[in-house]
Amino acid sequence: MASWVGNANNNTIDWSSHPIAFNESGHFMSGLDGNDDITGGDKYLIGGAYIGSTLDGGAGDDILRAQAGDDVLLGGTGNDVLLGGSGTDLLLGGAGNDQLVGDSGNNDRMAGGTGDDIYYFTLGDDGRGDIVNDDMSATWTPGSGNGNDRIELLNTTLDGVIVARAGDDLLLSRFEDFFDDGQVNSYVTVEDFFVHGQGFIEEIGLQDTIIAGVDLLSIVPNDGNFYFLT
Repeated sequence: MASWVGNANNNTIDWSSHPIAFNESGHFMSGLDGNDDITGGDKYLIGGAYIGSTLDGGAGDDILRAQAGDDVLLGGTGNDVLLGGSGTDLLLGGAGNDQLVGDSGNNDRMAGGTGDDIYYFTLGDDGRGDIVNDDMSATWTPGSGNGNDRIELLNTTLDGVIVARAGDDLLLSRFEDFFDDGQVNSYVTVEDFFVHGQGFIEEIGLQDTIIAGVDLLSIVPNDGNFYFLT
Protein backbone atom coordinates (compact mmCIF):
# COMPACT_ATOMS: atom_id res chain seq x y z
CA MET A 1 0.00 0.00 0.00
CA ALA A 2 1.31 3.43 -0.94
CA SER A 3 1.10 5.94 1.93
CA TRP A 4 1.75 9.57 2.75
CA VAL A 5 1.62 11.20 6.19
CA GLY A 6 1.73 14.94 6.74
CA ASN A 7 2.64 17.03 9.77
CA ALA A 8 1.26 19.83 11.94
CA ASN A 9 1.38 22.32 9.05
CA ASN A 10 -1.32 22.92 6.44
CA ASN A 11 -0.62 20.11 3.96
CA THR A 12 -1.71 19.78 0.33
CA ILE A 13 -1.44 16.40 -1.39
CA ASP A 14 -2.83 15.37 -4.78
CA TRP A 15 -2.41 11.64 -5.39
CA SER A 16 -4.47 11.65 -8.59
CA SER A 17 -1.27 11.73 -10.69
CA HIS A 18 0.24 8.71 -8.93
CA PRO A 19 1.45 6.21 -11.61
CA ILE A 20 -0.57 3.16 -12.63
CA ALA A 21 0.08 0.37 -10.15
CA PHE A 22 0.83 -3.31 -10.63
CA ASN A 23 0.64 -4.66 -7.08
CA GLU A 24 -0.64 -1.86 -4.85
CA SER A 25 -3.55 -2.67 -2.57
CA GLY A 26 -4.59 0.94 -2.08
CA HIS A 27 -3.52 4.40 -0.93
CA PHE A 28 -3.43 5.85 2.60
CA MET A 29 -3.03 9.58 3.19
CA SER A 30 -3.14 11.35 6.56
CA GLY A 31 -2.88 15.08 7.09
CA LEU A 32 -2.42 14.89 10.88
CA ASP A 33 -2.82 18.40 12.36
CA GLY A 34 -3.39 21.52 10.31
CA ASN A 35 -5.94 22.49 7.67
CA ASP A 36 -5.20 19.96 4.95
CA ASP A 37 -6.31 19.56 1.32
CA ILE A 38 -6.03 15.91 0.23
CA THR A 39 -7.04 14.34 -3.10
CA GLY A 40 -7.11 10.56 -3.40
CA GLY A 41 -5.66 8.40 -6.13
CA ASP A 42 -7.40 8.07 -9.49
CA LYS A 43 -5.45 5.17 -10.99
CA TYR A 44 -6.27 1.55 -11.64
CA LEU A 45 -4.51 -1.77 -11.44
CA ILE A 46 -3.33 -3.20 -14.76
CA GLY A 47 -6.29 -5.20 -16.05
CA GLY A 48 -8.28 -4.47 -12.90
CA ALA A 49 -10.44 -2.00 -11.02
CA TYR A 50 -9.59 1.43 -9.67
CA ILE A 51 -7.53 1.53 -6.47
CA GLY A 52 -9.36 2.75 -3.38
CA SER A 53 -7.88 5.41 -1.11
CA THR A 54 -8.20 6.11 2.61
CA LEU A 55 -7.95 9.83 3.35
CA ASP A 56 -7.63 10.85 7.02
CA GLY A 57 -7.81 14.57 7.69
CA GLY A 58 -6.88 14.34 11.37
CA ALA A 59 -7.24 17.53 13.38
CA GLY A 60 -8.03 20.80 11.63
CA ASP A 61 -10.48 22.02 9.00
CA ASP A 62 -9.74 19.70 6.10
CA ILE A 63 -10.87 19.18 2.50
CA LEU A 64 -10.85 15.53 1.38
CA ARG A 65 -11.58 14.55 -2.23
CA ALA A 66 -12.41 11.01 -3.30
CA GLN A 67 -11.71 9.84 -6.84
CA ALA A 68 -12.71 6.83 -8.97
CA GLY A 69 -12.05 4.01 -6.48
CA ASP A 70 -14.06 2.88 -3.48
CA ASP A 71 -12.65 5.40 -1.02
CA VAL A 72 -12.84 6.05 2.73
CA LEU A 73 -12.81 9.69 3.87
CA LEU A 74 -12.25 10.41 7.59
CA GLY A 75 -12.66 14.04 8.53
CA GLY A 76 -11.48 13.72 12.13
CA THR A 77 -11.86 16.73 14.40
CA GLY A 78 -12.56 20.10 12.84
CA ASN A 79 -15.03 21.55 10.34
CA ASP A 80 -14.31 19.40 7.31
CA VAL A 81 -15.50 19.15 3.69
CA LEU A 82 -15.71 15.58 2.35
CA LEU A 83 -16.27 15.21 -1.40
CA GLY A 84 -17.32 11.79 -2.69
CA GLY A 85 -16.08 10.46 -6.02
CA SER A 86 -17.39 8.06 -8.64
CA GLY A 87 -16.84 4.92 -6.55
CA THR A 88 -18.80 3.48 -3.65
CA ASP A 89 -17.39 5.65 -0.87
CA LEU A 90 -17.61 5.90 2.92
CA LEU A 91 -17.62 9.49 4.23
CA LEU A 92 -17.28 10.00 8.00
CA GLY A 93 -17.15 13.58 9.21
CA GLY A 94 -16.19 13.01 12.85
CA ALA A 95 -16.34 15.85 15.37
CA GLY A 96 -17.11 19.32 14.05
CA ASN A 97 -19.52 21.01 11.66
CA ASP A 98 -18.90 19.04 8.49
CA GLN A 99 -20.12 19.15 4.89
CA LEU A 100 -20.49 15.82 3.07
CA VAL A 101 -21.08 15.88 -0.68
CA GLY A 102 -22.30 12.96 -2.75
CA ASP A 103 -21.06 12.53 -6.32
CA SER A 104 -21.75 10.14 -9.20
CA GLY A 105 -20.91 6.98 -7.24
CA ASN A 106 -23.65 4.59 -6.14
CA ASN A 107 -24.39 3.41 -2.61
CA ASP A 108 -22.14 5.85 -0.78
CA ARG A 109 -22.46 5.79 3.03
CA MET A 110 -22.24 9.05 4.96
CA ALA A 111 -22.18 9.94 8.65
CA GLY A 112 -21.45 13.45 9.85
CA GLY A 113 -20.80 12.48 13.47
CA THR A 114 -21.01 15.09 16.22
CA GLY A 115 -21.64 18.70 15.27
CA ASP A 116 -23.97 20.51 12.88
CA ASP A 117 -23.52 18.64 9.60
CA ILE A 118 -24.87 19.19 6.08
CA TYR A 119 -25.26 16.46 3.44
CA TYR A 120 -25.49 17.59 -0.22
CA PHE A 121 -27.04 15.58 -3.06
CA THR A 122 -28.02 16.23 -6.67
CA LEU A 123 -30.68 13.64 -7.45
CA GLY A 124 -30.56 12.20 -10.94
CA ASP A 125 -26.78 12.74 -11.01
CA ASP A 126 -25.71 11.22 -7.71
CA GLY A 127 -27.58 9.74 -4.76
CA ARG A 128 -28.39 6.45 -6.48
CA GLY A 129 -28.84 4.46 -3.29
CA ASP A 130 -26.69 6.72 -1.09
CA ILE A 131 -27.19 6.19 2.65
CA VAL A 132 -27.09 8.80 5.42
CA ASN A 133 -26.88 7.73 9.05
CA ASP A 134 -25.86 10.58 11.32
CA ASP A 135 -25.68 8.30 14.36
CA MET A 136 -22.67 6.36 13.11
CA SER A 137 -19.07 6.66 14.28
CA ALA A 138 -15.78 6.21 12.41
CA THR A 139 -16.22 2.44 12.71
CA TRP A 140 -19.84 2.65 11.48
CA THR A 141 -21.21 1.75 14.90
CA PRO A 142 -24.20 3.52 16.50
CA GLY A 143 -24.11 6.30 19.00
CA SER A 144 -22.01 9.22 17.76
CA GLY A 145 -24.38 11.59 15.99
CA ASN A 146 -25.97 14.75 17.35
CA GLY A 147 -26.24 18.43 16.51
CA ASN A 148 -28.51 20.23 14.06
CA ASP A 149 -28.13 18.33 10.80
CA ARG A 150 -29.55 18.99 7.34
CA ILE A 151 -29.85 17.19 4.02
CA GLU A 152 -29.76 19.48 0.96
CA LEU A 153 -31.39 18.20 -2.26
CA LEU A 154 -29.85 20.77 -4.58
CA ASN A 155 -32.02 20.24 -7.68
CA THR A 156 -35.33 19.32 -6.06
CA THR A 157 -38.37 21.51 -5.37
CA LEU A 158 -41.32 21.00 -3.05
CA ASP A 159 -43.71 20.06 -5.87
CA GLY A 160 -41.29 17.42 -7.21
CA VAL A 161 -39.95 15.72 -4.10
CA ILE A 162 -41.24 12.28 -3.12
CA VAL A 163 -40.79 10.74 0.32
CA ALA A 164 -41.37 7.17 1.45
CA ARG A 165 -40.86 4.87 4.39
CA ALA A 166 -39.06 1.53 4.03
CA GLY A 167 -39.03 -0.16 7.41
CA ASP A 168 -37.18 2.20 9.74
CA ASP A 169 -35.65 4.21 6.87
CA LEU A 170 -36.75 7.39 5.11
CA LEU A 171 -36.37 7.55 1.31
CA LEU A 172 -36.03 10.84 -0.58
CA SER A 173 -36.45 11.03 -4.36
CA ARG A 174 -37.99 13.06 -7.20
CA PHE A 175 -40.97 12.39 -9.43
CA GLU A 176 -38.79 12.49 -12.57
CA ASP A 177 -36.53 9.75 -11.22
CA PHE A 178 -39.31 7.16 -11.28
CA PHE A 179 -39.57 4.66 -14.13
CA ASP A 180 -42.89 3.56 -15.59
CA ASP A 181 -42.65 0.25 -13.72
CA GLY A 182 -42.39 2.06 -10.38
CA GLN A 183 -38.64 1.55 -9.93
CA VAL A 184 -36.64 4.50 -8.61
CA ASN A 185 -33.55 5.65 -10.53
CA SER A 186 -32.08 8.01 -7.93
CA TYR A 187 -32.75 8.32 -4.21
CA VAL A 188 -31.23 8.95 -0.80
CA THR A 189 -31.87 6.71 2.20
CA VAL A 190 -31.86 8.21 5.70
CA GLU A 191 -31.12 5.08 7.68
CA ASP A 192 -33.03 4.49 10.95
CA PHE A 193 -34.85 7.82 10.63
CA PHE A 194 -38.02 6.42 12.19
CA VAL A 195 -36.07 4.82 15.04
CA HIS A 196 -34.38 8.00 16.23
CA GLY A 197 -37.26 10.37 15.46
CA GLN A 198 -37.03 14.06 16.29
CA GLY A 199 -33.47 15.37 16.46
CA PHE A 200 -31.89 12.90 14.02
CA ILE A 201 -32.01 14.92 10.79
CA GLU A 202 -33.50 18.28 11.68
CA GLU A 203 -34.05 19.69 8.18
CA ILE A 204 -34.47 18.69 4.54
CA GLY A 205 -33.45 21.59 2.32
CA LEU A 206 -35.00 21.96 -1.15
CA GLN A 207 -34.52 24.61 -3.83
CA ASP A 208 -37.57 26.55 -2.69
CA THR A 209 -38.18 25.63 0.95
CA ILE A 210 -36.98 23.79 4.04
CA ILE A 211 -38.88 20.86 5.56
CA ALA A 212 -38.56 20.13 9.25
CA GLY A 213 -37.45 16.55 9.79
CA VAL A 214 -39.90 16.08 12.62
CA ASP A 215 -42.81 16.84 10.25
CA LEU A 216 -41.91 13.83 8.11
CA LEU A 217 -42.61 11.51 11.05
CA SER A 218 -46.32 12.22 10.59
CA ILE A 219 -46.34 12.88 6.83
CA VAL A 220 -44.89 9.43 6.06
CA PRO A 221 -46.68 7.16 8.53
CA ASN A 222 -46.94 3.92 6.54
CA ASP A 223 -44.27 1.54 5.31
CA GLY A 224 -44.08 1.05 1.54
CA ASN A 225 -46.09 4.09 0.41
CA PHE A 226 -44.79 7.11 -1.52
CA TYR A 227 -45.98 10.61 -0.70
CA PHE A 228 -45.90 14.00 -2.41
CA LEU A 229 -45.56 16.95 -0.03
CA THR A 230 -47.86 19.29 -1.97
